[in-house]
Amino acid sequence: MVFAIVLGISSVIGLYYGCTGNKQGSTSEFLMAGRSMSVLPVALSLLASFMSAITLLGTPAEIVIYGTQYWVVWVSYFIVMPFAAYVFIPVFYQLQLTSVFEVSALYAVVTFYILLRAIYNIRKANVAPTTFEVELFA
Repeated sequence: MVFAIVLGISSVIGLYYGCTGNKQGSTSEFLMAGRSMSVLPVALSLLASFMSAITLLGTPAEIVIYGTQYWVVWVSYFIVMPFAAYVFIPVFYQLQLTSVFEVSALYAVVTFYILLRAIYNIRKANVAPTTFEVELFA
C-alpha cells in the first residue's frame, strides 16, 4: 500500500511538471538541467544513485557472512571520492559530457582507430602477414 502511494505521488509530480514545466530543447538540457542546479540537488542525486537498494539490502548480509572486514570498503571510499571529485569531475565538466558512457564510447572509437591504423601500416610495409591477418583480410 505504501509503495502504491509513493508511486502515485511520484507519477502526479511527473505529470504536473511534464505538462506545465519548462520545455527543454535537448536531451542534454533535460539531463543536466541546463547546468544550473545548485549543490544540494546534485549531491542528493549522486547519493541516491550511489546507495542503491541492493547495497542497502546486501551490506548487512555481507557483514554477517564475512565479518566486519567490510569496513575496508568504506575506507577506500574516503580515498577515492575526493580523487574523483577533484580529478575526473572537472575533466567531464570541461568536455561538456553528460555521462561516463560518452567517455567510454569516445575511448572505444579512438582505440579502434589506432588498431585499424596499426593494421594498415603493417600491411602497407609489406611485412609478412600472420595467419590471423590472412584469415581476417581474406
